[in-house]
Amino acid sequence: MTRRPENESPEMAGLADYALDGDHGAVADLPVAEGPSPVPGAAVAADGSVGGDVVPFRPAAEPAPGAKGPPPLRGRRRPSPEAAAANVVPIRRRPRDRRLRRLRRHPLVRWIGPLAMAVVIVSIPIALLFWLLTSPRFALEGLEVQGEERRVAERWVERAVEPYRGRNVWLLPLDDVRASLTRNPWVADVGLVKRPPATLGIRVLERREEALYRSIDGLVYVDGEGELIAPFDPRRGNPDLPLLTGPETSLGAALGLLREIAEVSPRWQPGLSEVEILSDRDFRVHSRELAFPLLVRAGTLARKAPRLDTLLPRILARTGPVSEVDLRFTRRIIVQPVDPDAWRSRATLETSEQTHAQG
Repeated sequence: MTRRPENESPEMAGLADYALDGDHGAVADLPVAEGPSPVPGAAVAADGSVGGDVVPFRPAAEPAPGAKGPPPLRGRRRPSPEAAAANVVPIRRRPRDRRLRRLRRHPLVRWIGPLAMAVVIVSIPIALLFWLLTSPRFALEGLEVQGEERRVAERWVERAVEPYRGRNVWLLPLDDVRASLTRNPWVADVGLVKRPPATLGIRVLERREEALYRSIDGLVYVDGEGELIAPFDPRRGNPDLPLLTGPETSLGAALGLLREIAEVSPRWQPGLSEVEILSDRDFRVHSRELAFPLLVRAGTLARKAPRLDTLLPRILARTGPVSEVDLRFTRRIIVQPVDPDAWRSRATLETSEQTHAQG
C-alpha cells in the first residue's frame, strides 16, 4: 500500500491521480499541471512544457475504434471507493504460478545409483566363488605322497584316494579322505594339504613296531603305545623283536620295562628274546646275554642291575648253573640253582671244610 505525502502540492496531486479502465486496463487521461514548475530548479515554458531535467507527463492516446487495447494487467483491480477516497492505491503481488514449481524426484530415483553399485559389489565375489566351485580346472587329478613307504606303499594310497578323483579341490572332504587312509593298520596319522588347482598333498606317518605279542590268533606287532598293529609279516615289519607274553592289558607296562633295560643295562638288550608279564609290575626277562631268566620289578633295575653284575661271578662259582635269579626283593638276591640237591651237598662240603680249617 502506498500513501501520498501530506505536503504534496495540488499540481503534483493532479499528475498522480489515475485510474484503471475496467474494460481494457488503459490509463485514463490525467490533468497536466500548468503554471510554475513544482520541481525546484525547473522552468516551465509558456506552452506549458517543463524545462530542465523534468519530463512532462503525457496522457495515453485514445485507442482507435475497433482496435484491441493492451491486455489487462493481471493481478490488478479497480481501487475500492474507500481506497480512492483515502488517496491510497492498493498493490497486490502477482500470485505464484504453481506450474513453475520445481518437480520433485521420486524417492526410488535417488536409490537407483547406490543400489546398482551394491549389486555390482556383491555380484563380483559371488561370480568368483561360483567359478572356483564349478570350474573343471579345479578337479582333483594329481597326488603328492610323502612318507617312508616301507609299510604303506604309494600305490595303496593312490587306490584309497581313487574315489575322490575328479571332485572339486575346494569341496574335497578331507575328513573322509583321512578316514579312508587310516583304515590301513600301519597308518598312524595322515596330513592332507590342498594344492590348487588340481593336486592333493598327502603325508603318511607310519606306526613303528616295538615288540611282538603272542595272542590267541598268533603273533601280532605292538607299537610304542602298547597297541596292536597287525599280524606278523616279515615283509612289512621287523622279525627280530622281543616277544611279549601275558595279559594284553599290561602291554604298555612291558614296553616301559624294555625302555628301562635299554637305558640301565644296554648289554642285555641285543640278546633280549622274551618278556613274560606276571603282573603290572613284575616280569620275567629272557636274554641270550644271561645264562638264566631274571625276575625283575619295573622301576628297580637302576639299583639292582649293577649289584647283580658285581655278584654274578661269585654266585655262579658257588652254585653252578642257575635256573633263575630273582631281583624283586629290596635287600636280597634270590638264586635258584639248576640242581638244588647238588648245590646243597656242595654248600655242606664247603662249610665242613671251612670248619675243619678253623679247627
